[in-house]
Amino acid sequence: MENERDASQVKPLIDRLQKKFNHQDIYSHSFDKGFYSKANLDTLQQADIEQVILPKRGKMNQEEKQRQGTKQFKQLRDAHSAVESNINMLEHHGLNRCADKGLPGYKKYVGLSVLAYNLHIIGNHLIKLERKKQEERLKKQAARHRRAA
Repeated sequence: MENERDASQVKPLIDRLQKKFNHQDIYSHSFDKGFYSKANLDTLQQADIEQVILPKRGKMNQEEKQRQGTKQFKQLRDAHSAVESNINMLEHHGLNRCADKGLPGYKKYVGLSVLAYNLHIIGNHLIKLERKKQEERLKKQAARHRRAA
Protein backbone atom coordinates (compact mmCIF):
# COMPACT_ATOMS: atom_id res chain seq x y z
CA MET A 1 0.00 0.00 0.00
CA GLU A 2 2.16 2.80 -1.25
CA ASN A 3 0.56 6.25 -1.13
CA GLU A 4 -2.87 4.73 -0.52
CA ARG A 5 -5.40 5.06 2.25
CA ASP A 6 -6.87 2.12 4.16
CA ALA A 7 -10.40 2.83 2.94
CA SER A 8 -9.35 2.43 -0.70
CA GLN A 9 -8.30 -1.19 -0.06
CA VAL A 10 -11.70 -2.70 0.75
CA LYS A 11 -13.09 -3.17 -2.78
CA PRO A 12 -9.85 -4.71 -4.22
CA LEU A 13 -9.59 -6.96 -1.15
CA ILE A 14 -13.15 -8.23 -1.55
CA ASP A 15 -12.55 -8.84 -5.26
CA ARG A 16 -9.40 -10.89 -4.47
CA LEU A 17 -11.19 -12.90 -1.77
CA GLN A 18 -14.17 -13.64 -3.99
CA LYS A 19 -11.88 -14.75 -6.80
CA LYS A 20 -9.79 -16.97 -4.51
CA PHE A 21 -12.69 -18.41 -2.45
CA ASN A 22 -15.47 -18.18 -5.03
CA HIS A 23 -17.36 -21.26 -3.81
CA GLN A 24 -17.04 -20.56 -0.10
CA ASP A 25 -19.06 -18.29 2.14
CA ILE A 26 -17.21 -15.75 4.23
CA TYR A 27 -18.90 -15.52 7.62
CA SER A 28 -17.29 -12.36 8.90
CA HIS A 29 -14.79 -9.73 7.89
CA SER A 30 -13.28 -7.33 10.39
CA PHE A 31 -11.72 -3.92 9.82
CA ASP A 32 -10.74 -1.03 12.03
CA LYS A 33 -12.18 2.48 11.86
CA GLY A 34 -9.66 3.66 9.26
CA PHE A 35 -11.40 1.53 6.62
CA TYR A 36 -14.88 2.97 7.15
CA SER A 37 -16.82 4.68 4.41
CA LYS A 38 -20.47 4.34 3.46
CA ALA A 39 -19.39 2.93 0.08
CA ASN A 40 -17.17 0.31 1.78
CA LEU A 41 -20.00 -0.73 4.09
CA ASP A 42 -22.31 -1.13 1.09
CA THR A 43 -19.65 -3.09 -0.84
CA LEU A 44 -19.11 -5.49 2.06
CA GLN A 45 -22.83 -5.99 2.64
CA GLN A 46 -23.40 -6.69 -1.07
CA ALA A 47 -20.58 -9.25 -1.03
CA ASP A 48 -22.79 -11.64 0.99
CA ILE A 49 -20.61 -11.46 4.09
CA GLU A 50 -22.88 -12.31 7.00
CA GLN A 51 -21.11 -10.27 9.68
CA VAL A 52 -19.42 -7.07 8.53
CA ILE A 53 -17.31 -5.60 11.31
CA LEU A 54 -16.61 -2.10 10.06
CA PRO A 55 -16.86 0.39 12.92
CA LYS A 56 -17.58 4.00 12.10
CA ARG A 57 -15.51 6.76 13.56
CA GLY A 58 -17.18 9.82 14.96
CA LYS A 59 -20.85 10.36 15.67
CA MET A 60 -23.25 7.57 14.73
CA ASN A 61 -26.90 7.71 13.80
CA GLN A 62 -29.46 5.35 15.36
CA GLU A 63 -29.08 2.69 12.64
CA GLU A 64 -25.29 2.63 13.04
CA LYS A 65 -25.60 2.41 16.82
CA GLN A 66 -27.91 -0.59 16.46
CA ARG A 67 -25.59 -2.31 13.96
CA GLN A 68 -22.54 -1.80 16.15
CA GLY A 69 -24.39 -2.50 19.40
CA THR A 70 -25.27 -6.13 18.75
CA LYS A 71 -23.64 -8.83 20.86
CA GLN A 72 -22.23 -10.57 17.79
CA PHE A 73 -20.66 -7.35 16.46
CA LYS A 74 -19.00 -6.72 19.82
CA GLN A 75 -17.68 -10.29 20.07
CA LEU A 76 -16.22 -10.22 16.58
CA ARG A 77 -14.83 -6.73 17.18
CA ASP A 78 -13.09 -8.03 20.31
CA ALA A 79 -11.60 -10.87 18.24
CA HIS A 80 -10.13 -8.18 15.98
CA SER A 81 -7.94 -7.23 18.96
CA ALA A 82 -5.84 -10.34 18.28
CA VAL A 83 -4.85 -8.82 14.94
CA GLU A 84 -3.88 -5.59 16.66
CA SER A 85 -1.87 -7.67 19.13
CA ASN A 86 0.06 -9.23 16.25
CA ILE A 87 0.75 -5.78 14.83
CA ASN A 88 2.05 -4.73 18.25
CA MET A 89 4.30 -7.80 18.30
CA LEU A 90 5.72 -6.80 14.90
CA GLU A 91 6.52 -3.40 16.36
CA HIS A 92 8.40 -5.08 19.19
CA HIS A 93 10.43 -7.04 16.63
CA GLY A 94 11.79 -3.92 14.98
CA LEU A 95 8.94 -2.51 12.93
CA ASN A 96 8.26 0.40 15.27
CA ARG A 97 10.98 2.55 13.71
CA CYS A 98 12.69 2.18 10.37
CA ALA A 99 16.35 3.21 10.42
CA ASP A 100 16.79 2.70 6.67
CA LYS A 101 16.15 5.48 4.16
CA GLY A 102 13.72 5.35 1.26
CA LEU A 103 11.05 2.93 0.15
CA PRO A 104 13.42 0.02 -0.67
CA GLY A 105 14.92 0.27 2.82
CA TYR A 106 11.46 0.40 4.38
CA LYS A 107 10.36 -2.70 2.46
CA LYS A 108 13.49 -4.54 3.58
CA TYR A 109 12.82 -3.49 7.17
CA VAL A 110 9.24 -4.73 7.00
CA GLY A 111 10.36 -8.07 5.55
CA LEU A 112 12.97 -8.55 8.27
CA SER A 113 10.47 -7.64 10.99
CA VAL A 114 7.94 -10.15 9.67
CA LEU A 115 10.72 -12.76 9.51
CA ALA A 116 11.68 -12.01 13.13
CA TYR A 117 8.04 -12.33 14.18
CA ASN A 118 7.64 -15.67 12.37
CA LEU A 119 10.88 -17.02 13.89
CA HIS A 120 9.61 -16.01 17.31
CA ILE A 121 6.32 -17.90 16.75
CA ILE A 122 8.17 -20.98 15.43
CA GLY A 123 10.55 -20.84 18.41
CA ASN A 124 7.63 -20.72 20.85
CA HIS A 125 6.09 -23.73 19.14
CA LEU A 126 9.36 -25.71 19.28
CA ILE A 127 9.79 -24.88 22.98
CA LYS A 128 6.24 -26.08 23.64
CA LEU A 129 6.92 -29.37 21.82
CA GLU A 130 10.17 -29.88 23.74
CA ARG A 131 8.44 -29.28 27.08
CA LYS A 132 5.76 -31.80 26.16
CA LYS A 133 8.43 -34.42 25.30
CA GLN A 134 10.24 -33.70 28.57
CA GLU A 135 7.01 -34.12 30.56
CA GLU A 136 6.37 -37.47 28.87
CA ARG A 137 9.93 -38.63 29.69
CA LEU A 138 9.49 -37.62 33.33
CA LYS A 139 6.17 -39.49 33.54
CA LYS A 140 7.77 -42.64 32.10
CA GLN A 141 10.68 -42.38 34.55
CA ALA A 142 8.28 -41.93 37.47
CA ALA A 143 6.25 -44.95 36.35
CA ARG A 144 9.42 -47.10 36.08
CA HIS A 145 10.54 -45.88 39.51
CA ARG A 146 7.17 -46.83 41.04
CA ARG A 147 7.31 -50.31 39.47
CA ALA A 148 10.86 -50.84 40.71
CA ALA A 149 9.95 -49.84 44.27
